[in-house]
Amino acid sequence: MRQILSQCLTYICCCLIQFCLGEYNTSKYFPNIALIVIIYIAFTKGALHAELFGFFFGITIDSLSIDIFGSKAITLTIIGYIFGKILIKFNKDQIITQCTIVFLASILYLAIIHSMYYISSSNRILNYPYYVILIATITTVAFTPIIFNILKKLG
Repeated sequence: MRQILSQCLTYICCCLIQFCLGEYNTSKYFPNIALIVIIYIAFTKGALHAELFGFFFGITIDSLSIDIFGSKAITLTIIGYIFGKILIKFNKDQIITQCTIVFLASILYLAIIHSMYYISSSNRILNYPYYVILIATITTVAFTPIIFNILKKLG
């Protein structure tokens, strides 16, 4: 019961932080909290939990935003599955491992999102200069150890 309550609390907090602070932040330098939490869940619980959290988080954000509906749900589900299958064997306590994996996941996330926007002929995300994407990725990586420690203490 405590584990389910902890996961629901993590989900609600993550949704509120990501949507309220991340989606309405005009600088686009806000870290992708959902991606970090999905990678943490992939490290600790495996592919199924990371995949489910990615889907529910993505569909929630998609329903509250004006992006292509389903784009974040599909992307976060794919990332949860891929990294959940790979990361169960890695040591989650090493900061360099955490940051490297989140960097790779962030690059994959942006590549999938860009591909979806390119296929749908929407220029919205493709107009970002590459330095903005790089800074957003570096910001996400910089926040990784902090969020991992918070999630580890929450248990």
